[in-house]
Amino acid sequence: MLNIYLADLANDLIEIDNKSIPLGIGYVGAYCNNQYKSQTKLSFFRTLKPLLEKLEEEQPDIVGFGCYNWNYNLSRRVASLVKDRFPRCMIVFGGANIDIDPKYNKVFLKENPYIDFLIYGDGEFPFANLVC
Repeated sequence: MLNIYLADLANDLIEIDNKSIPLGIGYVGAYCNNQYKSQTKLSFFRTLKPLLEKLEEEQPDIVGFGCYNWNYNLSRRVASLVKDRFPRCMIVFGGANIDIDPKYNKVFLKENPYIDFLIYGDGEFPFANLVC
């Protein structure tokens, strides 16, 4: 069974804006669950502390990050920590901060070697293809 973590991390240092709902990772997770329910175990994370606690309990096979302006640096830092601790874990970034132009994505991946895949646009189908 694949252990999949999906994170749309919000900075909760002072407080978290509860009007911001991690809809993207919800759609990705729902589609994966529909396609591979008996083959995957999904965990969702909105803030850093629960994710770090879960990483202490068990190793993920795949971690997908929703990557947006408000969590871009936090997501990159956490992805780097995950890859350092679990080098075989697949790291996937998707969301509004992923560029449509492959040449920029090639540079981004070179600058961030701990990220394995980028998904531009709707992520349900491409992410599920990485799972199978």
